[in-house]
Amino acid sequence: EYKAFQLILSSNVAEPKKLSELKAEFGEIVARPLRDLRDEDKNLGFKLSAIIWLHSLVGLGLPMNMGDYPTTADLIYFNSPTELDIRGTLGILRSVLPQLIVHGDPEGERARWFFTSIPSVEELIEILHRDVTDGMAKDKLKEFLEWGVSGKKGKGKPPKGFKARSEVFKGNVEVVRSSRDITSEILNSINPALVIFADKIAKEDLEELLRGKNNLVALAPIVEGLNDEEKLSPEDIKGIRELAVFSGKSVWDGLSEMLRYFIAADSISEENLKAFVGEKVAGEEYEALAKDMISLLRSKVDSKKEYYYRHIWNLINRNYRRVYYHRLGELRSVYGLSLESDVPILPIVEEFLREKGLIPPEFTKDDFVSMIRDYLGGDLGKINVGHVWGFIRTTDKANVPIMSYEMFINAVKELIKNLDYVIKLRGVTIWKPIFENLNQAKREVEGEILLKNVNEHLKRLKLGWNDVELIYWEKVFDDWIKGIMNSIPRDRTLKLLDAGGNVFDVGDVLAGFDPKNTIKVGKLFYEKRKYIVEIEPEIPEELWEDRKYEGKLTVKVENFSDMIKVKFKSELKVEPEEFEGYSPLECAFTIHTERAGNYRITVEVSGGEDLREKRVLSIPVLGEWKISEVTGDEVEKLKDRQDIKVLLIEASNFNSARELIRIAKTKDCQISGKAHLSSEKGNVSVNFSSGDPRVIEILMTPFNALRSLGEVGVGIKLQFKDETNLKEISKFISDFSNLKFRIKEKIVR
Repeated sequence: EYKAFQLILSSNVAEPKKLSELKAEFGEIVARPLRDLRDEDKNLGFKLSAIIWLHSLVGLGLPMNMGDYPTTADLIYFNSPTELDIRGTLGILRSVLPQLIVHGDPEGERARWFFTSIPSVEELIEILHRDVTDGMAKDKLKEFLEWGVSGKKGKGKPPKGFKARSEVFKGNVEVVRSSRDITSEILNSINPALVIFADKIAKEDLEELLRGKNNLVALAPIVEGLNDEEKLSPEDIKGIRELAVFSGKSVWDGLSEMLRYFIAADSISEENLKAFVGEKVAGEEYEALAKDMISLLRSKVDSKKEYYYRHIWNLINRNYRRVYYHRLGELRSVYGLSLESDVPILPIVEEFLREKGLIPPEFTKDDFVSMIRDYLGGDLGKINVGHVWGFIRTTDKANVPIMSYEMFINAVKELIKNLDYVIKLRGVTIWKPIFENLNQAKREVEGEILLKNVNEHLKRLKLGWNDVELIYWEKVFDDWIKGIMNSIPRDRTLKLLDAGGNVFDVGDVLAGFDPKNTIKVGKLFYEKRKYIVEIEPEIPEELWEDRKYEGKLTVKVENFSDMIKVKFKSELKVEPEEFEGYSPLECAFTIHTERAGNYRITVEVSGGEDLREKRVLSIPVLGEWKISEVTGDEVEKLKDRQDIKVLLIEASNFNSARELIRIAKTKDCQISGKAHLSSEKGNVSVNFSSGDPRVIEILMTPFNALRSLGEVGVGIKLQFKDETNLKEISKFISDFSNLKFRIKEKIVR
């Protein structure tokens, strides 16, 4: 075949004196680049190149003689019949033969192929490539990564200030050459931030940057002193002429080399091309030809830039596979990140960290409480929101997740809406809202109104969420209710709507058996008073079982001259039950106390058409023993008394359940209850009852682990088979706050 080519070349095309020059030129431009191809591609490639070369000599390698050059269809015909992939081989020739030009769609039948007599764009790029420095390559890498931050398709710097949106990082990303270049905006960002290094960085420098910054992560091609550099394999560089000698060198070196080529191609201007073409095509008669050649070369330059761009992003992905962070006193990383060209980097990194468990799918009020309990001393009585957020941003603890400030504050808001905490804002106390009337109390969601009040105070006081302090409601209840009662307008009464839909006067509730919890779970509202009714009871301070006591009640109604009627509805026997008369009306009665317990007497006052008033009097009757249900905080105050027996303990969360399991291991008792998981995909619940605490302990472990899948709840009761002394079991309880007790208390006469 080569001899046939020589014969045609010498007999029909070349002048004898130029034959040796043409042979040498063919060897340099065509034969030598084909050496590294596999035999099948090399043989077919030689045939195709020889045909194109001979035609190019006829047309002088100039675009004006386009009709002299073979089309794709011609090349297929010249090599028929054959089972070889002619189109595929032509594609390979384009990548390895710099001066091979295709005019038209390379995949089409009519595209024409020729070797240009104009020096190739590749030659010009090679010349310019020699002057590109390492620093220039790193600056260009920084520019590429900035394109990646915006996800801007194509090449060109993104608009100033444009950043791709992300749920957690909120656009906080910076591309730098050195840690010294990082701005304070990133270092002090309230939300998580990502730093992308466009150069190698020493392990010590990266550690210094990330230490004490839980919400800061970094991408770097190489961390010197930490990771071995990944090497390029022969397979990696196959078909990439620019990296032909880079087998065994680092992936970072390969990226730097391709960046240098991109810079060289990108620096070719229109003036460069005009000067380049002018060396071969000069004179006015070739002006149109020169214009065609410049257009052809510009297309070739753009094609090369796209080629470099594609390989650069492949190598960027190879270099940036790890996300670095700092935990437990050392630099750590997660591997497997996969970046893509023209796709924003931040969402990719964010989703990757979420898959690796460093960013939680959500952060709830339970997570917030658990974090304080596990890492901040466990004091849930008083929580400084700003202090907790500062801990999250700077902690080195392994299990504290990366989260946005919005995720954190949403958990705080969720906790507030639960009404377990009173909000303090520079001396202002905000807790249960008081509704204007009963209908509003029934209609509105109490937690939402409380949160709205907090937001309004923050705005009015010009404060932020970091200024919020949360106080467990029982700690400030007495002062809070005192302030509320002292500020009730005289023409109104403060009422309480309980969970069962019953309405009580708050004054009566406060005189009752469990005023704190009753008010906590109910809704407060005002009721307008047409007539101001005052009820003044006179009942002995102590009432003992199986006795009779004399009492008196005085009823005063302002601005009401008609007869009034007073009626008692009581759980105790009261005689008489009804009275009539005019204000002020004194009602003398007898109370019969048959047995110990807590009782209520409802006093109904009526008169005319529109006088309706109701009050509830709480009457405790004492005996030798009194059984009552009290909160854990109240029991903690009684734990040193010898005369208190514990009958039952209840827990409503996992941490409290552990307290019960610890007690059950030492006492004869029965544990019963229910654990449940609620998620978008369904619900799972388990009822249990056992005298062996180990069974419950084993059951709790998987449910606790399922918290990431949905809302997990638990309710457990510990029933003692024998009355147990409170002081004896108190030593097994580390946290009383989330427990409820049924106790038996001895009454001293």
